Amino acid sequence: MSVNKSVMILGSGRLSHRLSRFFRERAVNVIEIGSKEFKEIDETEIQESSMDYAQDLLIKKRINNVSAVCIVDSEDAVNLYLLMAVLAVREDVSVYATFFNDNLVSGLTSTHRNVKTYNPAIIVSKLFAEVIPKSLPYDDDNSHRILRTYSDSPGDGLIAKLIFGFIWLLVSGAVFFKITEQIDWQKSFYLVVTVITSVNFGDAGLKNYDPMVDLTRMGLMIATYSYVIVAFACIVDQMVKRRTDVLMFGRKKYNNRGHVIVCGLGRVGYAIVQELFSKGEDIIVIEEDQNNKYLLAVRASKVPVLIGDATLDHYLIDAGIAKAKALICAIDGDLANLEIGVNARVENNSIRLSLRISDQSTAEAMKKQLNIHHVFSKSHTTAKTICDQVCQVIYPQSLTPTP
Repeated sequence: MSVNKSVMILGSGRLSHRLSRFFRERAVNVIEIGSKEFKEIDETEIQESSMDYAQDLLIKKRINNVSAVCIVDSEDAVNLYLLMAVLAVREDVSVYATFFNDNLVSGLTSTHRNVKTYNPAIIVSKLFAEVIPKSLPYDDDNSHRILRTYSDSPGDGLIAKLIFGFIWLLVSGAVFFKITEQIDWQKSFYLVVTVITSVNFGDAGLKNYDPMVDLTRMGLMIATYSYVIVAFACIVDQMVKRRTDVLMFGRKKYNNRGHVIVCGLGRVGYAIVQELFSKGEDIIVIEEDQNNKYLLAVRASKVPVLIGDATLDHYLIDAGIAKAKALICAIDGDLANLEIGVNARVENNSIRLSLRISDQSTAEAMKKQLNIHHVFSKSHTTAKTICDQVCQVIYPQSLTPTP
């Protein structure tokens, strides 16, 4: 029985374009539908368009005649919408969809085994991590670490610890005064509060002026004020760290040796940091956006972050570029990544450079002409991965053409 060699590609962007080219190189018939075609009218956003309209369009484009559907728009919300439309028309068709947030489709993939999902950021991050030179074998204690999710706060548990410490001061002071002053618990707590706050209305006083009592009273007041200062400093520190890592008296500078510098903390950059962190690598991140949603998770895992423009060489110097073993540029901009790589080569001629470049032809030219060690394209890598898996179904294993 002959196998249908037709594939439908849904979505717009670099990934859909590259995937279409890969399929055509392997003699696969491609039916392409861009995201805008799913709009009923120009003023209607795709999320608001009718599901009935989308299903009619899929049927009109002959989805019933294809062997697989690839959903590869750059936006997760669009892909989720298209996935639901496809399953409503052909529940049994093989679907290959990309999602940066795997949680969006966890329920669908568990009930529809014909749906396979891919995270482009994770796919390309593994390539970046694999080319990092290993200076020393990983310690068992440091390997396989897991970066906290970006919804976590670096101050998780801090408030609880501060409250517990204050309660401990009250209770220990009350116990001491109950024993030495021979008073009930209510008066003991009242007395310790008047001591630590230095507020006394004349209705509470010490009867026992033993030297030990005086020393304890002084120690209690000193401990309380020290505690308040430390607690205030911790809270301010967490608040400031969420905004910037620049110190009051100058820029933050690192003296690490053999570390990896990652520039850009977007979806790809965050996935790279996760991968490197799990391998026990020493990482320093440079990110321009002080409101980046991934900052909380990275800082919660004690990964240093410099807030600034990595194309300015002084940020590379502050991150210890001279002693770093590798630099990864994961910014969503080819020229910015190239500029960072060239600046890094000036500061450290032996550093291993890995750049994220969208255009594969440009990437290959950079490797040859500018001595860039590794250049990866998220869309190129993801498209090849999906194309390979789809072609394994379309063609017999022994006859699968290669591009």
